[in-house]
Order: sequence, then structure tokens, then C-alpha cells
Amino acid sequence: MKRSGGRRLAWIAIALWLAVGVGVWNTVFDRGIQAAEERYMALQARHQPSVTIRGVMDPAIHDAAVTATWWAAVPLAAGLVGVLLIARRARARLTVRENPSCRVP
Repeated sequence: MKRSGGRRLAWIAIALWLAVGVGVWNTVFDRGIQAAEERYMALQARHQPSVTIRGVMDPAIHDAAVTATWWAAVPLAAGLVGVLLIARRARARLTVRENPSCRVP
């Protein structure tokens, strides 16, 4: 495989892992917001006068963003490290094939 083809595949893999990271972040964030909405509606149903949507949602938005970021970072980091390791291994094999004197005994 040519180097340019390998680089293109590596960039495609990186783009796919970024898409996975965005998807995970969005899913976890949306679930956190949905839970906060349900909590707000339950508090309103109990007729608690001190409950405001801002008082419930502002901390929930922050918490959901932090949680989503951590959850998205794990598969994104694992995928990017995997692509990096595979690309290095492929580059090393290509170097050995191009220059047989580089072979390690």
C-alpha cells in the first residue's frame, strides 16, 4: 500500500472516531438534560413554589456537559491512540520493505 493511501485511511479512521466521540457526547448530554427536565416537571407537579426552571436546569446543563465530555473522551482517546499505533506499525513495515538494511535481527 502506498503511503498516501495509508495516510488517507488514517485520516478517515480519525474522522470516524471523531464522529463516534461527537455521537457519544451528544447522547450523554441529551440524557442528562432529559433527566433534569423530568426532575423539574416532578417538582412542579408537587407545587413547590421555590422551584424555577433556571434553578434546576443551570446546574444540570453544567453537570451534563462535564459528564458527556468524560464519557466521550474515553472512546475518542482509545480510537485515536489505536489509529496512531496502527499507523506507526504500518510506517515501520513500509520502511523495512523499502530498505532491507533496516531490518532488525
